[in-house]
Amino acid sequence: MTLRDWSSDVCSSDLNEENAAKIKSGMDLYVDGNAFSVVEISEKPISLNADMDEYLLYLGNFYEGEWLYEIKANGALADGVYKAEIVTESVSPMSFILK
Repeated sequence: MTLRDWSSDVCSSDLNEENAAKIKSGMDLYVDGNAFSVVEISEKPISLNADMDEYLLYLGNFYEGEWLYEIKANGALADGVYKAEIVTESVSPMSFILK
């Protein structure tokens, strides 16, 4: 997932509708190995427009007219591009063994 920070908002360029529906508030979000929590995700993708900072669009490799899901997370990031993961499913090792 490609992320870009705009005042604690995080946008993803490769999150499809099926996977976006799995993301809920409180889920773990790992950005370059640092743990954060998802606060909110947009119900629908948002369109990037000309009002957005051109340099930030460049940093995130985003383009005007592109549709992205906006994810709000706790904590703060400097502007940039990050490797990120959101855990949508997890299984406790013991419960997996016992079942």
